[in-house]
Amino acid sequence: MLLSTAGMFGATQAVKQDSCKVLFIGNSYFKYNNLPYLFRNISDSLGRPVIIGQNIVGGTNLAFHAENELTEQKIYDRAWDYVVLMPVPTSTAYPEIYNENPVFPSVKALKEKIIDNCDSTKIVLCMPWAFEDGMIWLSGWTDEYPEMQAKIYENTILIADSLNLVIAPVGWAWNSVLQEKNYPLHYLHLSDWSHPSMSGSFLMACVIYSTIFMEDTEDCEYLAVISEAEANYFQTVATRIVLDSPELWNLKENCFDGILSEIPEKIQLFSNFPNPFNSSTKISYILTEPEFVNLSVYDISGRLVEKFIDSDKSIGTHVITWNASQFNSGIYILKMETDNILLFRKVMIVK
Repeated sequence: MLLSTAGMFGATQAVKQDSCKVLFIGNSYFKYNNLPYLFRNISDSLGRPVIIGQNIVGGTNLAFHAENELTEQKIYDRAWDYVVLMPVPTSTAYPEIYNENPVFPSVKALKEKIIDNCDSTKIVLCMPWAFEDGMIWLSGWTDEYPEMQAKIYENTILIADSLNLVIAPVGWAWNSVLQEKNYPLHYLHLSDWSHPSMSGSFLMACVIYSTIFMEDTEDCEYLAVISEAEANYFQTVATRIVLDSPELWNLKENCFDGILSEIPEKIQLFSNFPNPFNSSTKISYILTEPEFVNLSVYDISGRLVEKFIDSDKSIGTHVITWNASQFNSGIYILKMETDNILLFRKVMIVK
């Protein structure tokens, strides 16, 4: 049973005119440990009162919400400052396989309703986390947690850039914790290898707070039911992941805002996980018609830093090696240009 905002958090919320109004739309990844409640308590502790709305339905996906009447009612309930969307890991990581409930068109449909209701609302796409055992529980699959998380990372950025959305890098914060501390099984995940433990939900709430308010959570006194040491660590990780790379998560304006293309079918990028790009990166793309291709790389300010011309017009897969050793760590924009294609994609060098 879904409770109303007033029923969950008390009627006094509704009268706070200066409160930030946040709507959560999602599934059991929000429902476990009551993520909106954790977010509200963190916000209250840090002096940021919020009004919370939600339509959270376990076992669903964003395709469900794109057509759900109650979700639409919630969207049109008030002028939300933020709407936070939670996709599922499989369809985010493997859209070509788990395509019955695709993420991109679902988010696009939800965005149209959200902007129709209030064109100043900011839409936050949560980056999911990979299953603790990746996909190896399925016969014939070899992707473990790191490989699945890398695909989620890339596709979340691609969807958000294509639709001009903000990213709450929850899955990347999870990745940082699991990589740094080499924690045992079922630490951020529950024993089902999928849903969040209380630690995982607390980390998610901290990431969403820092994403929305562009502030750290390190002075937060609310600890949920985890230890102070763990809470402080999660607050530090969330702050670092969000605030150290605001351009990556579309939290900071740059010259390419609003012109990144919809998801390209003719560009694929092979990343070097866990560093999305390093000194030698393979850029691949597929030609379905014979044509010349220009590939240009720009820094975030719009300055051209590298240019490639592929004179091979043959149909099929093309690969270019970009030696980026002379460039600094940071965000870069890859532009693909042909006679009838103009595509942009955000990439990152990490050294």
